[in-house]
Amino acid sequence: MSKKTLAKTKKKYGVVIVGAGWCGVSSQLDELRIRPASHAEAVIALKERAELSAFVDTDKKALKLCNLLYPQIPTFLSVEEMFKTLKPDIAIIATHPDTHTSYIDFFSEKRIKAI
Repeated sequence: MSKKTLAKTKKKYGVVIVGAGWCGVSSQLDELRIRPASHAEAVIALKERAELSAFVDTDKKALKLCNLLYPQIPTFLSVEEMFKTLKPDIAIIATHPDTHTSYIDFFSEKRIKAI
């Protein structure tokens, strides 16, 4: 298979970011940080292979920032709410460590890769 054919068959992955705090989004506001500075910026930088599909956070204030920075990306207060309308290929879990297990369990049950 030629490189040209291989490039045409590559899938573009839908990515949801769970946790719209410092690592997920806010770190990109620090102008001194090396880019990409947040998970959101990293996903957007992979535009040929990944598409930022949604943000999930229990904090409405964090989601408000997401809406300001990325008005075209939907936001949700829970993964259950998000899953009613979206089925991403990949979930980036950028929350407090004590919540990781429950999110990993949720995405595993739905057969969605989580990092």
